[in-house]
Amino acid sequence: MIQRLLPPRLEAAVSFVRPHSVTADVGTDHGLLATALIQRGICPHVWASDLRKGPLSRAQKRVEELGLQQQIDLCLCPGLEKLPLEDIGDVVIAGMGPEVIASILQDALPGLTSRHRLILQPMAKPEILRLWLAEHGFRLVAERLCRDSGKLYAVLVAEPGQMPIPSAAECLTGILTQGDPLLKDWCAKESARLRREAAGLEKGGLTEKAAQLRALAQTVEAKGEAAR
Repeated sequence: MIQRLLPPRLEAAVSFVRPHSVTADVGTDHGLLATALIQRGICPHVWASDLRKGPLSRAQKRVEELGLQQQIDLCLCPGLEKLPLEDIGDVVIAGMGPEVIASILQDALPGLTSRHRLILQPMAKPEILRLWLAEHGFRLVAERLCRDSGKLYAVLVAEPGQMPIPSAAECLTGILTQGDPLLKDWCAKESARLRREAAGLEKGGLTEKAAQLRALAQTVEAKGEAAR
């Protein structure tokens, strides 16, 4: 079977997987990321999990068609629950909401050690994960913004360690995004969202909170202007 091209957001995630690292692909869906890691010779072995039987069966079909049964183990489970974290180096969690990703990591915290790298691609609001990582003993080592089907996404790469709690503006725009070619567009998107939320709050009579959001929007806009 010919290698299928990955969506840009998954390509961005793959680019951060360390060569020769046994990797977990959480929420594998059709197994595209897991099989790509093996086919490209990036990883010797991948553990792929999904909590739904349908997607996992489709992933299994793809793995069998490619003859990768010895290099990819499929597991029906939520998150990292049944995966051997002691054998895994990199953990990729892509295509989920930030709250779900944070919940998966919270459940796995006792098993996450200095050997683990987290590669996270939330479908929205990465600011939730930036704050969660800082509050739970992880530091960001890389970030990348990407455009996929007309939408902007962020990929966060974290490893165990300490970093300062990010400000609200840093949570929204990224800590390591300076110089990213999409930062200007990202800041425009976020500032517009903040202004919409502020308008809604003002209609509800919450003028003080609305003013805070507008001030935050101005800070975000300033970072976008500086990125030009």
